[in-house]
Amino acid sequence: MTAATRPFRGLERRQRPGGAFGLAPLVDVVLLLLVFLLISARFDRSHIVTVDLPRVPSVTQGMPPSAEGRVIALAADGSLHWNGRPITRPKLSDLLGERSHEDRLLPLVIQGDSAAALGDGLALLEFLRGLGYPHCVFQVRGPVDRQGE
Repeated sequence: MTAATRPFRGLERRQRPGGAFGLAPLVDVVLLLLVFLLISARFDRSHIVTVDLPRVPSVTQGMPPSAEGRVIALAADGSLHWNGRPITRPKLSDLLGERSHEDRLLPLVIQGDSAAALGDGLALLEFLRGLGYPHCVFQVRGPVDRQGE
């Protein structure tokens, strides 16, 4: 064969002297292993953060004036109180359902006991939003205030 009939003449396999091998394929394999390790590694991002909630000495302190007299207290056992008086969910629905549209735009205060379940508070929030009250504020009542605070 002549050089003109061998079109792939430059692609012949070259032998390295002494049987040495190239480092490029080794670097490629190491980088692929590193990428595989990073993709398959499990990074734990869940951390527990303890939060000290502020103590509220009275219900009306820190509330906007439009929220006074609009307090729904959620006790640890799940019972509800409207402005300090016990009330059931159906009666609360009747009471809040007869309010005007403008009155529904004023904020309601959900005052939860620190021992109340979060699920109960969120269910109450959804209940109130279903009645047409889009603005609800959460307050958390803690245990009796410690001395010196």
